[in-house]
Amino acid sequence: MSYRKLQTEDEVEDQIELQVIQLGNNNVKLDDTTLDNLEDTEDLIPNFDPSPSKKAIDKFSLIQALKNRIGLVYTIIAALLFSVMNLMVKLSSELPSFEIVFIRSFLCLIGCLIFLGYKKVYIFGPAEKRKLLFVRGCFGFIGLSCTYYSVTVLPLSDAITLSFFNPVFTALLARIILKEKWGVVDFLCTLLSIAGVVLVARPEFIFHTQLGDGVNAGARTLAVIVALCGALSGAFAYVTVRSVGSSVNPFVLVLYFSTISTVLSLPFCFGIPSQRQKFHIPSLHFIPILLGLSTSAFFGQGLLNRGLQLEKAGRASAMNYLQIVFSLLSEVLFLNTVPEWTSVIGACLVMASSITNFVKK
Repeated sequence: MSYRKLQTEDEVEDQIELQVIQLGNNNVKLDDTTLDNLEDTEDLIPNFDPSPSKKAIDKFSLIQALKNRIGLVYTIIAALLFSVMNLMVKLSSELPSFEIVFIRSFLCLIGCLIFLGYKKVYIFGPAEKRKLLFVRGCFGFIGLSCTYYSVTVLPLSDAITLSFFNPVFTALLARIILKEKWGVVDFLCTLLSIAGVVLVARPEFIFHTQLGDGVNAGARTLAVIVALCGALSGAFAYVTVRSVGSSVNPFVLVLYFSTISTVLSLPFCFGIPSQRQKFHIPSLHFIPILLGLSTSAFFGQGLLNRGLQLEKAGRASAMNYLQIVFSLLSEVLFLNTVPEWTSVIGACLVMASSITNFVKK
């Protein structure tokens, strides 16, 4: 590369930084021999140091760190989108939970068909993967239905926190089924997260206090059990995504999940003899809420699937713990709810666990 036409030291430095980063991206070792090839620029500008600047090296290091953890980055963004989705579910809690599941799944189904058609992706996926895709859809439907029910009954942060037993179940299943390593740090992060879950959920048998969330003890107990069942089903779904592998477009997984959820949720919209679950046509003010719910779910599912394909199931699912932080913030900002002090401490523990999982190699 020639620097003869460059007029300023800044221009030369920019060119060298670009070349250093390009060399790094091409897996060229940045040793003394490589850097010596840039020394001819010293003759062009007096007192110019041809070594890469600290800024260039830091930029390159950050890019490489993010590339090495791109699966985790995807799941963090997915966690943010899912927290938006759960806020929309809470705002539409007047609707039956299975009706919300049906509308969300149907709109995601339409979105998947449009997206995959535009990308010219075969919607049925590889023949040898279709059984796994179907199983993932079934477990996903169970987990989704349980989560939505608990969100409509419990305070948002409590319902989401209980669903965060999912990473614990996922790590255990991945260790048993996929033979993925689950080290000491992973185990300690799991204990830390469980402690956070307990502080946010505030089970009565531990705290012996009357909760001020307006939910009677019987309904709360049922919702907690349903939420834990949803977490276990979600864990099976995550492990199945990991088994499918990275060769399948992540939105093909979303398509199977949405199709199965649409078909299976429709009978429940009309077949449950309960006033709470009785189907009724949503009023106009629910339309933007349901559209926001479906859009955040569509992109959140796609990013989560891709993250699970690229990263170990236990680590990827652990990033979902960040949803509790996002959920607490959304309660404060949009629902005018002041979280209990235990919820704040629990959220901090969950966040500390997620950060540890992200930065460790």
